[in-house]
Amino acid sequence: MSPIDNQASAPLKLKLEGVSKHFFLHQRSDQALQVLQNVNVEVRAGECVALDGSSGMGKSSILKMIFGNYLASSGHIWVKKTSDEWVDVAHAPVREVLQLRANTINYVSQFLRIIPRIGAFDLVKQEALFHTHTQEMQSNSLVSLPALPISKASEKELDERVAQMLERLHIAPRLWHLPPSTFSGGEQQRINLAKSLINPKPVLLLDEPSASLDLTNAEIVIDLINAERRRGAAILGIFHDIDVKNALMTRSIPMSDFQPQL
Repeated sequence: MSPIDNQASAPLKLKLEGVSKHFFLHQRSDQALQVLQNVNVEVRAGECVALDGSSGMGKSSILKMIFGNYLASSGHIWVKKTSDEWVDVAHAPVREVLQLRANTINYVSQFLRIIPRIGAFDLVKQEALFHTHTQEMQSNSLVSLPALPISKASEKELDERVAQMLERLHIAPRLWHLPPSTFSGGEQQRINLAKSLINPKPVLLLDEPSASLDLTNAEIVIDLINAERRRGAAILGIFHDIDVKNALMTRSIPMSDFQPQL
């Protein structure tokens, strides 16, 4: 049995310790609304862990805190950056969080947020180019300098990767030059997946990745996500579709464990 199959011995990639989150109510800045309390979660390489609970229990808030979109009110969110280096997203400077996003964490949200009027193909290609340039600059200690254009051979290979990803996700070539804002909900969700999965990373966060998909496309997405897990990604996700959840998760964590005590 490989280390990835043996989940108990697989490398730990993500750990939340005593995390809580509260929001201040609009126009009542002195009144805090507690939504999560004492969140303790571990995810190892090769796992797909489902956050299990009904809407409104703070599942998306957990993913957003890991990605750095929300600031944790207390606790620690440890993400393994390298073989011997961890970053606490709850307390890290913005620069370190952005580096984690570039190299370590992929986040597929429920909604596609993009720059208008950029075609679907170019949108996915930009994500791949950004990842390539970031790695080149960091390996050469040139983080503050602009990236050089890639070679024609490298760009051709990149174009082929993007085309293969879009074809696999059933995005018709006739749509590639169109902005995804003109697409259906299911097509937009698949572009969202393509943007993340074009650059595999050690940690993958999924917020209802099949919410707008029909059965055929949901099965394609299941195959892609399971391929990421077998590759060794540590996956934490929200799956309201029972069939999708059962096809993906290796274990689940009840959100009832993290609800504030009244």
